[in-house]
Amino acid sequence: MYMSPLLNIDKTYKEWLTGISEKFRRSQIKAATSVNSEMLKFYWDLGREITEKKSQYQWGNKFFENLSQDLKI
Repeated sequence: MYMSPLLNIDKTYKEWLTGISEKFRRSQIKAATSVNSEMLKFYWDLGREITEKKSQYQWGNKFFENLSQDLKI
C-alpha cells in the first residue's frame, strides 16, 4: 500500500487526512440510515395498501400468490 511521505513527516497533514476519513465514514452511515428509513416507509405503506386492496376488492383466494408473481415482472 502506498503511503505519502507527508504522512510520516507532517502531523497536521495526517490529522487532516484522518478527519477526512472519519467524515467520509459518518456520511456513509448517514446515507445508509436514510436509505433504510425510506425503504422501511415504502414497505410499511405497501403492506397497508395490500391489506386495504385485499379487503376492498374480491380478487380471489390466490391474491397474494398472484401479486407476488406480478411484482417480480
